[in-house]
Amino acid sequence: MTNRLWPEVRAIDWTRLPGAYGVDRDVAAALETLRFGSDAEDDDFSDAWLDVLLGHVWHQGDIYPVTSHALPFVFDIVDQSPALADPTSTVREEIANAVLLMASSARHALTSYADEERASGEAVLSVLAAHTDRLRAWMTSDLHSTAIAAMLHVPELGARLLEGKEDANAKEVLSAVLKHSMWLEGSALEWAARELARIDHPVTQRASQLLFGLSQRPGSNDADSADRIAALGGAIAKHGDPTTQLDELRESFGCAVPTKFVRPGETEAQVVMVEDDWFVVQTERGFRLTIRWEGHPFVEGDRIVLVDINERNVPRAVHGTGAKAQFNAAFDDRGSRVPPP
Repeated sequence: MTNRLWPEVRAIDWTRLPGAYGVDRDVAAALETLRFGSDAEDDDFSDAWLDVLLGHVWHQGDIYPVTSHALPFVFDIVDQSPALADPTSTVREEIANAVLLMASSARHALTSYADEERASGEAVLSVLAAHTDRLRAWMTSDLHSTAIAAMLHVPELGARLLEGKEDANAKEVLSAVLKHSMWLEGSALEWAARELARIDHPVTQRASQLLFGLSQRPGSNDADSADRIAALGGAIAKHGDPTTQLDELRESFGCAVPTKFVRPGETEAQVVMVEDDWFVVQTERGFRLTIRWEGHPFVEGDRIVLVDINERNVPRAVHGTGAKAQFNAAFDDRGSRVPPP
């Protein structure tokens, strides 16, 4: 355990900045342990990383008021911690990837109905945009797939990431975007095409064209048109649901793109994977859906009922069956639990 203090960290009143578990995590002490610790295998270092940074500051894809305040210090930790001095360190890579993935979490937060969540998303994106040079320096491979996805949410990273790249890299960019996208239904493809087109680089513009082509019939000719690139969002929307026309994508890019599973009424499913805060169910038709329910009572093998599954693969309600019939929960259209009516 380190006894070193970090004055800039201690100058922040962390008790006013809730995270995944309110304010009951010592964020300041955890940041100091990560910054001054000399051994990434040490239990204190591991607890600070897994329990506080990954489990509280950025928890299962969600960000909080504490996230943007802790994030600038995380950049210093990755670059200056003695425990992470080896550029091939697994923990260093894990922390760097977590920071890049926060970009997706922050962009998602901007769509929230809650003012606090939107503010947290804006703050995190602002911090990431201010550190694009450092993000680029962290990348250990030529085109880091997680970073490619992050550049959709932080356009400032796009130019830095793609310096000197050729049009031939467009498929690699598109593959990474689709693999890491938070949503893969039609609206997400429309959004991704529009965001790719915003980045002024030949690779991203060509990737936008490829994405537009996914909504076309097999064999159709996609002309290289600047006007078409500028109108990608509207063009994809006019061609229906691209997720029903992605067979070629699966073969060409090697990524699995789920089909929408929209079903009104009740759908029976079986629990196939469980964690404390979420579980996965599989329907009789083989579709898998993730249910975010903190403290749920279910175990693998339980049968449950899903009610009114929407186009985001989110049910509006979940009911237990048999001995667990008394357990139920309601959800909004994005999958967050809401109080029962």
